[in-house]
Amino acid sequence: MRILITFLVQPAGEIRKFVVASELLASLSEKFGWTDVQVLATYRGQELNHIVTVHPWDTAVDELVILGDHVTTDSGTGIVHTAPGFGEDDYNVGIANGLEVAVTVNERGIMMANAGAEFEGQFYDKVVPTVIEKLGDLLACSRRNLSLISI
Repeated sequence: MRILITFLVQPAGEIRKFVVASELLASLSEKFGWTDVQVLATYRGQELNHIVTVHPWDTAVDELVILGDHVTTDSGTGIVHTAPGFGEDDYNVGIANGLEVAVTVNERGIMMANAGAEFEGQFYDKVVPTVIEKLGDLLACSRRNLSLISI
């Protein structure tokens, strides 16, 4: 397993703090328009394993940080959202870390009640704009890197 170095950073004028892969800090700063970024701490990826952080928009939900060999620094932040009910990599890393395998989409691709009131009844691909809007400029995400939103 490759050793990932991560930074806890705070851009000037920003209340929020962000965790980013160190090798992506320059490209992310450019992407988000961060001109002055203070590195508050440096961690090896393993040090962040199993810490708990808040959900990007639902403060009643805690998010568990876990490591996965399928996460790369080719694009995004080097940090991804894991949904064990959606995809083999997510399933495997979820099971290995004792995560619930929640399925929020029925066999027709329609979001079910456990996806949340804002998403229930919609075709899964139609909720992407709502998710992006809720994230705001959190990671200036696009449809391609939507899964790169955690922390």
